[in-house]
Amino acid sequence: RYVLISSVDVYNDFGDPARNGEDVAIDPLRLSRYGLWKHVAELVVRSIAPRWLILRLGPLVGPHLRKNPIHDLLAERTLHLSPNSRLSFIDTREVARIAWVLRSEEGVFNVAGAGTVRLGDVAAAAGVALPASAGALPVHTYSVNVDKLRARTAVASSADAVRAYLAERLSSGGPGAGTAV
Repeated sequence: RYVLISSVDVYNDFGDPARNGEDVAIDPLRLSRYGLWKHVAELVVRSIAPRWLILRLGPLVGPHLRKNPIHDLLAERTLHLSPNSRLSFIDTREVARIAWVLRSEEGVFNVAGAGTVRLGDVAAAAGVALPASAGALPVHTYSVNVDKLRARTAVASSADAVRAYLAERLSSGGPGAGTAV
């Protein structure tokens, strides 16, 4: 079995769960470069591997990550997304658990947290002051359809994933933390 870790960026609309289910048609000409190459990788796996499982991941939190909007907030780096952006976060350890649960499945599964979390709320919970210019950044929404995954296993909420991640960062002495998201 070939297991490919892909991305929800293969969808033309990753902000509307009604338009980003695993069976939605994808127009490759409307994808970002990143989404296009993930889509191409999926096509290669589907055409070559006799048995395959594709996991389309949403935004991640978890230990040892060095790139994502929450990491940028906590490290007080420059934001690339507006504080009004909403994302479906999932913990990397939860991704591993889900991959194990799906190990005998074949097909495509969206793997993301249930619901979304607003980045501005994360900043407030972590006690990170945002510059006034952050409001001019692009607003992105990653609200991922996880109905197919829910039929196979429990799906943690994005809010719970972020809350636990912030608590871990606080207990490890990392910058920023809080419990209300």
